[in-house]
Amino acid sequence: MMKNEKKTKKQLIRELENLHRRVDKLEKAETEHQRAEEELKESEERFRKLIEQSPIVYEMYDIEGTQRMVNLAYGELWGIDPKSTVGTYNVWKTDQGEQLRPYLTRAYSGESLVLPDIHWDPKKEVGKGRERWISTIIYPLQNSHGEVENVVILHEDITSRKQTEYALCLSEEKLSKAFQASPDWISIST
Repeated sequence: MMKNEKKTKKQLIRELENLHRRVDKLEKAETEHQRAEEELKESEERFRKLIEQSPIVYEMYDIEGTQRMVNLAYGELWGIDPKSTVGTYNVWKTDQGEQLRPYLTRAYSGESLVLPDIHWDPKKEVGKGRERWISTIIYPLQNSHGEVENVVILHEDITSRKQTEYALCLSEEKLSKAFQASPDWISIST
């Protein structure tokens, strides 16, 4: 066959139809790719909002202990601008880090931990505010190879719960004293 052999009209039409099909496939693939990118952006935005607007304090630290991310609740709990510490605060170089060292060491080695509730007075440390009761969870974020890349510290302000528990204890104590001090015989039955 010669290079310059003339093609029939039928052959040209078939080739043109094949080209149209390939173009259609490419356009569909491009549309699907664009849709996937949009869905990914929406998913990332939902995730960002989930963390940012959470009432639970979210702190993320890199392997060296430098703070890489916090949410708005961080600023509300500690009484400081949340953006003021990202990239500069190092948990290993603070009093908080000293108190958390045993827990942080375990988290950086891959363990998740629930800490005992703590009573914290912000007047003694950074920020301003009032005394708080805080529940804390520390856990590692691992890459696909199982290596710890970050450690996350979650804090929940449980002050109102602790105040309620304390009020309940006082109430029970008062009731008990009233029962014991009563000159009359008291019976409770169900």
